[in-house]
Amino acid sequence: MKVLIKYRSGRLEQADLLGANPVRISKSRKYGAEMMSMNPKKEISDSEIVEQAERIERRQYYDYVKDMAKEALEEHPDDEDAQEDQLHQSVDGSGYVIYTHKNLKVIRFTEHGDALWEEGMGDEMEKPESEGDVLQKLAYWDMLADARDELQRLREEKESER
Repeated sequence: MKVLIKYRSGRLEQADLLGANPVRISKSRKYGAEMMSMNPKKEISDSEIVEQAERIERRQYYDYVKDMAKEALEEHPDDEDAQEDQLHQSVDGSGYVIYTHKNLKVIRFTEHGDALWEEGMGDEMEKPESEGDVLQKLAYWDMLADARDELQRLREEKESER
């Protein structure tokens, strides 16, 4: 499946999903989101629109996580501590951690919703400075856990190739 995505001002403007049943998702301020089948014989429901958009956003998130892990492994092939340091820096500087609207995507898509507490950092949540601070901390630790999982998977894949 091929996906063509156009953004305007950081928001999804249009996504074309090209496959067996191509569709176009368009967003306008006046009309909200619309999903139009590029095959006029196929009607698309609102739930299908939401599912397609969710799949696109989830894929974008996990592609980003995979790229971070791959980069850490390639830049420091024999140094796991350096790989871990690079993951921390990459996650910390990521838009998924910096921007509140992207924090919500991490929290929604992560497979590690309790990473903050697993890392023993739950006490940071006792006196949060703001709601955004809470979301940022959750997103940071959840994304780091996702990136660590991917890094471990890549390490194992590399080992099996030897």
